[in-house]
Amino acid sequence: LAIDNFKGSYTVSGTTSNLDQYQKILKEEEIIHKRIPVTVPFHSPLLKEGLHDFSYYMQQGIDLVRPKTHYLSGVTSDLLKEIDAEYYSQVVSSYSSHCKTIDFLEQLGPCFYIDLGPSGTSATFTKYSILKTSESSIQPILSPFGNELKQLEKVKSLISNHSSYVI
Repeated sequence: LAIDNFKGSYTVSGTTSNLDQYQKILKEEEIIHKRIPVTVPFHSPLLKEGLHDFSYYMQQGIDLVRPKTHYLSGVTSDLLKEIDAEYYSQVVSSYSSHCKTIDFLEQLGPCFYIDLGPSGTSATFTKYSILKTSESSIQPILSPFGNELKQLEKVKSLISNHSSYVI
């Protein structure tokens, strides 16, 4: 299991043969699924082998200063006070629970979630992770429809009314 996206939706990663076997089981059980062709197995221990150069680079005098705002880890679903050189290696090679992270934030009160990814996937995952009664807002920026400037203006007008947590 690589990521719990939201209730009933998760992502797995593994070797091609392991994924072939898992996909066969899903088909036999008539479980809706989609295999996404990727070249990098994010959120998987399989990625650790390729992180040696990255880890070496991160330890070569890059100063990671204490966050000036609250920084929430998607790995631990908890606030971080400090970020060490190995943290980002953990981010890309460890299990992550998007829904648990969102649950943590929702307990703090209404939030303003900004999806900076290219397709709005995080916005969708967040939409299905929060309660329908939540007062939180979700705003994607990038989309295939090319309305990024409009989305940025919307964020600008809404941002002052929300909490100061960053994931």
